[in-house]
Amino acid sequence: MTAEQTTITAREIAEWVSKFATLDEDHRPDRPDSWERQAVYIAHGLPNSVIGFALWSLRLIGTGIERHWSRNISTPAELLRSLGVDLTDGWATWFDTIAQAEDSGKTWGEALEMAGEAPE
Repeated sequence: MTAEQTTITAREIAEWVSKFATLDEDHRPDRPDSWERQAVYIAHGLPNSVIGFALWSLRLIGTGIERHWSRNISTPAELLRSLGVDLTDGWATWFDTIAQAEDSGKTWGEALEMAGEAPE
């Protein structure tokens, strides 16, 4: 099943990610052992990762994703494409780098720094 195309762009999502990461650059998302030390998008009914906060704010995801473990831990590229976001390889890498950094215990600010400049 193919997702319906959304009008929200990768750049718009990136702007929200950057906004949250800048506002709370020292925040580390929860990564308990029971989640295989991954920073899930939604935890306990609330956004958890910086990308989760952005997608929540844009109303692209809600609490329902928490019931679908494979989606809640999927790579941003997989999730965004399933939500109908048009995603180039450059954007996929940028978002995935942020998630991988959070999964390894980095703060939101560190994760954004690791991803570098957003693609054109």
